[in-house]
Parts: sequence; structure tokens; C-alpha cells
Amino acid sequence: MTSQSLARAYLVKAQKRLKALAVLRDEEAHSDVIREAQELVELALKGVLRAVGIEPPKFHDVGGLLLEHEGKFSVTLRERLPRAAEVSKRLRRERELAFYGDIDFIPTEEYSAADAERAYADAAWIVDLAGEVTKFGADLREARRVLDAALGAGAVRLSGLMLIPPWNDDQEQTRPWFVRLRELRDRWLAEGVPPAALRHLSMGMSHDFEAAIEEGATLVRIGTAIFGKRTVPQ
Repeated sequence: MTSQSLARAYLVKAQKRLKALAVLRDEEAHSDVIREAQELVELALKGVLRAVGIEPPKFHDVGGLLLEHEGKFSVTLRERLPRAAEVSKRLRRERELAFYGDIDFIPTEEYSAADAERAYADAAWIVDLAGEVTKFGADLREARRVLDAALGAGAVRLSGLMLIPPWNDDQEQTRPWFVRLRELRDRWLAEGVPPAALRHLSMGMSHDFEAAIEEGATLVRIGTAIFGKRTVPQ
């Protein structure tokens, strides 16, 4: 199992737990919502770390690691990491109290509907974030199978290949990925894939499109360079 497939598995589990969390919220089990939200957030964020190649630690609050490795994320996702770290830290503080309580802290009495609603909203936001980070294309080992399936599908017209490499501010670090996609296209053409099915190479974004074009890109995604950074709702 690869880190990417494990990251996807974490996301699936987090999505299912979010549905269970809604049931606890509707049952007004406020302290249980807090505890389960923490576990859901921890699971989803550890999946986020795996998605960018970082082995998650055994401790519960991984927000600091997200910020430490922010360079591995796109600019849009990077802007959301501080809130993710804040949610992780806040819910971690409540983990044991929400479940076990203490002599002077009865969980079922201390947490309110507003507390539960906030925890649920935070958990849903984290699941959405994790869904963005764990979007992957085909693994290189599976790519030819996907290509052949697309060529054989009557309702699909294949027109090229697309690549989004791991984020790096230095486009020379992403250039090898563009080279690999071009070489893959050329190999498949040599193997007899119809040229019309591989006429486009969609690769390169606002921060690295120059290198992508030099390596053969026919389509680039440069919305940020044209319109500026998107405003991400908090």
C-alpha cells in the first residue's frame, strides 16, 4: 500500500465518521461530538501529511507539522493550514476531558450545543481540506491501463495527458516531472497510440508554466498569474 492509497483510506474513514458525528450532534451528545471530532480531525490531518509524503507521528496534534512543511502544499491550500493547525490544537486540548472528564469537570454538563456545533463545523471543514489534498491522478504503474480503458470507451474522447507535480516554488525542481510526462507521451506514441489521443500535454501552473512550456506543454493553468490569488473563506 502506498502513502497515497493510505491517505485516501484515511479520508474515506474521516468522511464516514463525519456522518456519525452528525448523529451524535442531533442526539445532543455534546461531549461525544467534541471527542469524536478530535479523532476525526486527527485522522484526516494525518492523511493530509501522508498525501504529501510525510509519515505522521503517534501524537494527536499534528498542526505544527502541517505548518512546518507548508512548502509541500499549493499556495491555495497553504493559506488554509493555519486554521487547520488551530483546530487540531484546540480539539486536542479537549480530547481527554470530553471523554473522561475529571472530579470537577463532568463532560455531559460542561459542553454546550454551541460547543458541539463548532466542533462539527470544524471537522467538516477539515474533511473538505483533506479531500482537496488527497486528490490524485493515476499512478504511473496504472496509467497505461487507464489510457487503454479511455481509448476503448465509446463516450470518452481522449485528447492528451495532464500532470500536477508536487508543489515547489522552484520550477527547476518541477521540471523533471514535465520531462517524464513528455517522455511517457512519446513512448506511447511509439507504441502505436493514436496521435489524436495524445495531442495535448496539460501541465504547468502560474509558478512554473515557463518550464512546462519549455518541456512541451500545450495547455497551462495560470489563473493566479492573471487574476491574482483567490480569497479563501475562513
